[in-house]
Amino acid sequence: PTFHEAMIKGLVAAGYQFKTPGPGSCVIISVKDSDKREAAELAWKLHDYGYKSYGTPGTARYLNSQMIPCSTVRQLSGERPNVIDLLESGLVDYVFSTSAHGRDPQRDSVKLRRKACELSGQHVGYMRSEIERLRNRLEQGILAKVPDCFVTGDPENRTANTSNIAFQFVEGEGILLKLNEYGICASSGSACTSGSLDPSHVMKAMGIPFTAAHGTIRFSLSRFTTEADIDYTVEKVPEIIAELRSFSPYWRKDGSGGSESFDPNYGEGKGGEFKK
Repeated sequence: PTFHEAMIKGLVAAGYQFKTPGPGSCVIISVKDSDKREAAELAWKLHDYGYKSYGTPGTARYLNSQMIPCSTVRQLSGERPNVIDLLESGLVDYVFSTSAHGRDPQRDSVKLRRKACELSGQHVGYMRSEIERLRNRLEQGILAKVPDCFVTGDPENRTANTSNIAFQFVEGEGILLKLNEYGICASSGSACTSGSLDPSHVMKAMGIPFTAAHGTIRFSLSRFTTEADIDYTVEKVPEIIAELRSFSPYWRKDGSGGSESFDPNYGEGKGGEFKK
């Protein structure tokens, strides 16, 4: 796939949703000459979607020459209000900016992108804590209802939006198929070994046993994940695991997995160990 196709697939897989414009919502478009033709196609789509477009002088002139409505916003070197003032107004949903001058920190285009990053970064701390709360709710709910499963990796030093849970004595592919029936998206193994039936080499390096490495499922959360999504998943996963384990030759009829129950101790800086 092309870079653009891969980018879109990644955004869709992460649950990204294009924002619906609200009252006064707008976008800023400021691109170099070689990108103006593609910018025009994008601006038309944004206009049809309901966004008002603002462009720096050169970009706005080009878009207007293509019969695309675009208001002009002043560069930083001009009078105020300028493009940064518009960005700080809280009405801008997206910024599309490219530069023909590299990364010169004194260029207006670089200052524009820096300010956009600063404003978006103000929400990162909150979103991390909220996503982490939802991730913990997911893990605690599943671990409380499903025996012989555990979270792989260090419980503290990890990314907030990802949870990798190992379900012993059941195949990951079977779990994914059942999850899909309920409309729950997840993944198993790693992308670089998705065509192999072998357990993840990372799981093996972590000392996770064969009976659990084959049943690792990765749940990814985003700012669009809701508490209702988490509760629905916590409700369905135990049913799925119980059904699949009923067919597993490794799972005892009394509801236990046998003598090799794995006890992870990653939080203590160690690997895992078996409990007899």
